[in-house]
Order: sequence, then C-alpha cells, then structure tokens
Amino acid sequence: MSEQTEPAEVEVVEEKVTRRQRAAAEAAATMDLMPVAGETDVLRSLYHLADAVKDTEFVPKGLRGNRGKVLAAILTGRELGIGPMSALKHVAVISGRPSLSAELQLALVRREGHRVTGQATAERAELHGERADTGETMDVVWTVETALRAGLIDRLDEEGKPVARSQSGNPLPWELYTHSLLWARAVTQLTSQLFSDVVVGGMPTRIVQEPAFDE
Repeated sequence: MSEQTEPAEVEVVEEKVTRRQRAAAEAAATMDLMPVAGETDVLRSLYHLADAVKDTEFVPKGLRGNRGKVLAAILTGRELGIGPMSALKHVAVISGRPSLSAELQLALVRREGHRVTGQATAERAELHGERADTGETMDVVWTVETALRAGLIDRLDEEGKPVARSQSGNPLPWELYTHSLLWARAVTQLTSQLFSDVVVGGMPTRIVQEPAFDE
C-alpha cells in the first residue's frame, strides 16, 4: 500500500510552492526593472554630471545645490529625448516631481508633427491644436477673468488689469508677466487634454502649470 499524504502535509507543500512562485515572480519583476548592460554606465555618468553642475549658475535656483533634483531633471529630459542642459532649463522639480515648462511642452508636441497655433496678449491667450495622426482639434482660451476665477490673481483694477501681490506688497509674476502666464496656462491645458501622450508617454511626470521666474 502506498502511503497517503496527510492534509497538513499537503498544506505545507502547497505553501512552499506558493512561496517559491512568489519569490520567482518578485525576482523576475526586479530583473525587468534593472538597467540593461551599458545603461548603468550612462546613469553613472549622468550622476557625476549632476554633481558637477549642481552648484553652477547654469542650474535654476529651484534646483541649484541639490544633486537629486538636478539628476531628476536630467533623467526626465533624457526620457523625453532632450539633452541635459535643455532639461535643466525646461524641467522643474515641484513637490518632488519633475514638471515641464510650457515651452518644452510646445516643442515636444510640434516635434511629433502636431500643429499648435495661437496668440497671447495681456488680457487673453488663444490656442488651436490639431493632431497629425487623428485630425482631432481643440481650441483653448485663457483670459484674466479665467485667472481671477482660478484664484491666480487677487483682483482686476479699474482698467481691467490683473493685480497679484505678495504679503509684503510686491508685484508677483501674474501681475508682471500676465501675457506669458496666460499663454503658459493655455499651452498646458491644450497639451494635457489633446497631446498628453507626447508629454507624458508613461513617465511619472507632472505638467507644470506656470513657468518659474528667478529673482
């Protein structure tokens, strides 16, 4: 007579098999995330580059002196197909996440063959976008009234011009560079809604809502 396996022994065997399967799955997932041969050298070079330039004036104030943030900006640019110095100029790190400037968003969209046209004044920004692959179109308008409703400016004066002041009473970018920020907001909205595949592409990045201005 053959020996019969007791239920408790069966459970132990099944548990061991499950544990081995889980370990194998975790190992496979780790291997998928590991850099391929040659990429490690590239990453090491970028690490040293970030360390070399982090304290220079080529690095924006928001990133300067922080090797991790500089490296994050460079790596984000690499995934988007732009060089390190362009990445430092157009990729910010906000709340620990890489964010793209409006200029970079627009350049990436046009690089893919899509069409974006428009204009901006101190009162209004209008953009029209058209995808090259599907022909889908979209129009976006941002005005000072839109910015007021969004809480980006404090109020409009008698002439309809935006007023945005710091707690100390100094004018903020939305008062000084209204046309640029209206344009940036319109670009960001159009890009995120019509061309999100271009600027995201599966990367863990967030689109910056307005450009940063060095003091």
